[in-house]
Amino acid sequence: MADTAEKQLTTAILFEDKEPGSPSYGAMALGTQGFMIADAIVNDEWDWRTFGNGKGFTADLIVLGHLLGGSVDFDLNQGILKISHTDGSYSLLDANGIRKHVGSTNQDYHYLSEAGSVTIPSTNGIATFDITLDPAFKGKNFKVKVSIANSLNSSPYMGESLVSFACYVNSLDIANGKATITGYTRWYDARELIGDQINGTSTAQFYFSDLIVTWVAIA
Repeated sequence: MADTAEKQLTTAILFEDKEPGSPSYGAMALGTQGFMIADAIVNDEWDWRTFGNGKGFTADLIVLGHLLGGSVDFDLNQGILKISHTDGSYSLLDANGIRKHVGSTNQDYHYLSEAGSVTIPSTNGIATFDITLDPAFKGKNFKVKVSIANSLNSSPYMGESLVSFACYVNSLDIANGKATITGYTRWYDARELIGDQINGTSTAQFYFSDLIVTWVAIA
């Protein structure tokens, strides 16, 4: 094939509209520097931005509503990113968070976490305490795990014995990002036990104490 092209230094083809206020104001050029576009004039010259050249195209100058390629489907209008996996499952990122879909089931990816501690006060029995999570947890399918950090015995080393204790998540308020924790520690006060055995009476009593609980929330 004969080489009939006329060599140009930088710009071979130029399209431009220099009329201020025109809806098509701007310029496009094609040449040895690449495919260039501009929407402003600086120092009497178009302020060119290179969109593509012999090394490839840059994506920062593409305006589109849907991007589809390979295993990725990106709906820019709805803000939904779908990534398909080789096993037939796919991951979805949208306003509801990040989830993995396997068949008809949805598995949440954990991307939020928060931790803290509370003191459940003694009320002569089982007591509850409400915790309010960060607003980001509202509406998310979060979980809360608890563990006992310490039992605050009001009369230590006086002959009492720890009889039983418990701590668990009683309920979750998904919509409002709240959790209710229930717990207690029960002690047996045996300070009068020896006297009771001698006298044949029973004055030993049970009592409850405060409970320090640590918790971790994930969503």
